[in-house]
Amino acid sequence: MNRLASVAADSVGAARCISIKKYPDGMFNKAFLMSMDNGREVIAKVPNPTAGVPHFTTASEVATMDFARKILDTPAPRVYAWNSQARSHPIGAEFIIMEKIEGVPLSQVWSTMTLPQKLQHYGSLYYTRDMQPPTGNYYVKDDPHNPEQITGIIDWQSCHISPLFNHNPDPAFLDWDGLEPETLNLAPRPKLSGLSPEERSAAVHEYTIQNVFIGWRKLMHVKNPDLYRVVEFRKTAAYGLIFLAHRMFEYGEAHFQSLLVDLKDTWADLPAVTSDIPFPFDFSEADFEHIKLDSDGAVAGTELVAEVKGRMGDLWPDKGFIEHERYDDCKAALHEIEDQILEHLAETDEERAEYERHWPFE
Repeated sequence: MNRLASVAADSVGAARCISIKKYPDGMFNKAFLMSMDNGREVIAKVPNPTAGVPHFTTASEVATMDFARKILDTPAPRVYAWNSQARSHPIGAEFIIMEKIEGVPLSQVWSTMTLPQKLQHYGSLYYTRDMQPPTGNYYVKDDPHNPEQITGIIDWQSCHISPLFNHNPDPAFLDWDGLEPETLNLAPRPKLSGLSPEERSAAVHEYTIQNVFIGWRKLMHVKNPDLYRVVEFRKTAAYGLIFLAHRMFEYGEAHFQSLLVDLKDTWADLPAVTSDIPFPFDFSEADFEHIKLDSDGAVAGTELVAEVKGRMGDLWPDKGFIEHERYDDCKAALHEIEDQILEHLAETDEERAEYERHWPFE
């Protein structure tokens, strides 16, 4: 750690590092905030063994941030020093020393921002000659602390070039986790009569974020039709198979096999399929029954996990992690939910014992 701090200090022209603060561990990195005697602050990242292929993961992350800054003019953090060869460096580990980005995640303030802050330039269009006095051709923010000012974009590790359908077409901060809209028509206004103030507020909030999401999709349809075709393709069985193929350990074979059955019905509709290319798999009636049984069981399991997640609220251990100080509360909540669910599902002691044996949250 002392050697890492020394390298970090040298990278920003400081004599020494005077403070090191460890950030909470992520899935793939350990991160530290290092403060220097000249007032500079930097972030030091050291990848975990699970981060990816040694050397290449770090080298790619640094190259990607450099490309994003210099070629794409994207506010990625500046990299001051880095090493991807753990064995040949005195520190004995891969690392990245990079700029500390000020501010907070956009998702934390998006819901509290006003419409003009979210979208500053809207209204009627005019020719310049019809608007007096002119306001100039440049728009600047006179307050650098405005929440709408993007100060930087972080987390470039494992970014890669891949087919467009492999990328999420929707910004995460839109925060719509409901059903995929079937059309681009706006959702109807909620019926608020008879609701409590809290219920009214929740209904209006859901109505708002749903229609903002649909508005985004309408804009995408007009401005970026290639990306909108991705949205449509992601609704097909063909995309489902591509998605599941490299997530088999996470989602299991049942969903994949079920989509294969669905693809058989739409095989002829695929662009590259001609009449002389038959569907490559044969399913017997017994296969169909077995696949349906497995698929129904997988769906039931997914619904059960979703119910547990909903009941847990903010105690749900995202990606299996929970803060140390909330660990006991999380365990207690899981046991309580287990008792409630088994009380509802198990009709005999034998069934209860079987459910308990397969209960995944221990």
